[in-house]
Amino acid sequence: DDTMKKTLILVLAVIFIYSGYQVYMLHRESKKSLDTYSKLEAYVYDSEDENKKEELPQVDFAALGDVNEDIVAWLYCEGTVLNYPVVQGEDNAYYLNHLFDGSENASGCLFLDSRNSRDFSDDNMIVYGHNMKNGTMFASLNQYQEQSYYEQHPSVFLLTPDGNFEVHLFAGFLEDIHGDAWQTAFEDENEKAEWLDKVQKKSTFISDTIPSKEDSIITFSTCSNRDDQVWYVLVGVLKEI
Repeated sequence: DDTMKKTLILVLAVIFIYSGYQVYMLHRESKKSLDTYSKLEAYVYDSEDENKKEELPQVDFAALGDVNEDIVAWLYCEGTVLNYPVVQGEDNAYYLNHLFDGSENASGCLFLDSRNSRDFSDDNMIVYGHNMKNGTMFASLNQYQEQSYYEQHPSVFLLTPDGNFEVHLFAGFLEDIHGDAWQTAFEDENEKAEWLDKVQKKSTFISDTIPSKEDSIITFSTCSNRDDQVWYVLVGVLKEI
């Protein structure tokens, strides 16, 4: 009857309006994130050293520290969206939904595991970031499931206040959230060697870089495109530049 039709139309209208509002809010958050990180690029300058094989950006960590004292590094990979600050919070929750400037946002910020040392001296350093649908943050990590993408981007650069590193990537793989990819320390060199061997065997790409038990390792971690229980991790060796 007419009453039922009017009720149904009203319900559908409410659903439509609510869905539209949700889309608007997601778009607004995404734009805020893009604007925030785009503005931070003002703190990053082109290198003036013409003798360098790779043009590495120069990062004004002092100025970034005035904005957020949690800054520990800058992650950069030429030809990709990876050009972001890395922070370290008191826990591994805050920066899941806060931007570098502290504003609440679903994009979050790339952050170093709170268990790690700020000077990147641990056996395995872990950096987390979201797999954003708009391709930002750590979304590009999942592209390393293709050999061709690895061959185009076999390394990334980690710039810190105390020095710069080139990260030679040697493995990337899908890992259940209960796996041991996020182990930050090992009991001895044998345990570390076994862990490295296992990681390489699970890799979705083949690399010429062979890690040793003496190397400092860094693991980049993000959600996979499969489901929330499986993440994609990208592992590399830290080499001082």
